[in-house]
Order: sequence, then C-alpha cells, then structure tokens
Amino acid sequence: MYFILYILTSIVMALSIAFTSAAWSIYFFSLLPFYLICTLYCLNLYVNHRQQQLKFRISFWCPLLFQSIFIITSPAECRLWHQGRACYSFIQSYVETTQLDPPHWNFVEVIFPLSLLLYLLSIVAFLKNAQIAN
Repeated sequence: MYFILYILTSIVMALSIAFTSAAWSIYFFSLLPFYLICTLYCLNLYVNHRQQQLKFRISFWCPLLFQSIFIITSPAECRLWHQGRACYSFIQSYVETTQLDPPHWNFVEVIFPLSLLLYLLSIVAFLKNAQIAN
C-alpha cells in the first residue's frame, strides 16, 4: 500500500514541478496510464495475498534515482511551444535565469525520453521482483 501512496505523491510532484502543457500531455498519455496499471497490479497482489506479507528482492533506490533524473530533465518552461519551439528542461530553467532567450541544452532534452523509459522499466522491475513471504 505504500507504493500506491508513492504513486500519488509522484503524480502531484511531477505535475507541480513541470507545470507546462508539453509536460502534462506527456504525463497524461504515458505516466498516468502506467501508474494506473501499477496500482491495479498492487491491488491485485494485495487482494490475492491479504494474509501474507510482500517482500521485494531489489531496493527502491533505482526507481527513485531514475525519477529524479526524469524530473530534472522534464520540460519545465515552454515559451512558444505551441508554435513548434522546444521546451527548456527543469534544470536549465532554474540554472540559466539571467538570459532572456538562452540556448537550449540539447543533451538534457534528449535524455528526457530515455529517463522516462528507464524510470518506467525500473518500476516494472521493482514490482516484478515482489515475493510473497511464507
């Protein structure tokens, strides 16, 4: 049940940090359906093994690390995004605040989809390694 609390906290944190329409569309079409599937999986485990305790073979540090990278590289400032302009990442929007129109950090913007994929895969690996204690 702690995992469901983690999911709710992650949703609130991700949507509040990257408060742009580009980030919200990515979250609503990729992250929220994934979280729904994970929640249903956890509820299924809970219902089927209510009297037993779940143990996880791997630590939760890996998903937390990838979530941190995912949030740091997420699009946070999207001026003229609807006109086809790229968004600034969260880290760049808070590091480079002095220039009016700073150059984009393309490396960080390319890492965002990869960090999202690694984050999702780390959560899947965490949930698949759940064992029922006898």
